[in-house]
Amino acid sequence: MARDGNGNFSANSISANLVGNVSGNVTGNLTGDVTGDLLGDVTGNLTGIVTGNLTGNVTGNLTGNVTGDLLGDVTGDVTGDVTGNLL
Repeated sequence: MARDGNGNFSANSISANLVGNVSGNVTGNLTGDVTGDLLGDVTGNLTGIVTGNLTGNVTGNLTGNVTGDLLGDVTGDVTGDVTGNLL
């Protein structure tokens, strides 16, 4: 691995903890926990627990429980219990 004149590098894989900020695109699979904010688009599947706010559009299926407010339109089927107000 070599760094360019700006100190940037590229690697086919990183098998260690990455601590700090990432600026740029991540291409490939990410296995492990992410702590911090994610700003940008996610294309692929997300498996795990999301704690925090999700702002933006979700295209695809959502399987699991949602705790919190859902603001926006829902297109598709809803299967399960709804507790709260439908406005």
